[in-house]
Amino acid sequence: MSPFSFREWGETTVMQSAIVPSHPAPEGRDDIHFLIADVAALTGVPPPQLRSWEQAGLIHPRRSPNAVRLYGIEDVARVRLIKRTLATSSIP
Repeated sequence: MSPFSFREWGETTVMQSAIVPSHPAPEGRDDIHFLIADVAALTGVPPPQLRSWEQAGLIHPRRSPNAVRLYGIEDVARVRLIKRTLATSSIP
């Protein structure tokens, strides 16, 4: 059984998962996206902080036709990088 569950969202596939692969998306799966709650669970960054980082221009999730944030695997990696950078820097 796959650790991923997929839901169709218009033309985009939304992935809900507790696991993010450590490698690029499989061939033909560039359209995989996570919801903000999934990204929060995967990275430990709360949704309000993710929204704040988006407003500051640090991350750029796509939007569904209903304006729901859709984060790609690269966005998840960027969130992890930002979190790790803030944890190791002297910026409060």
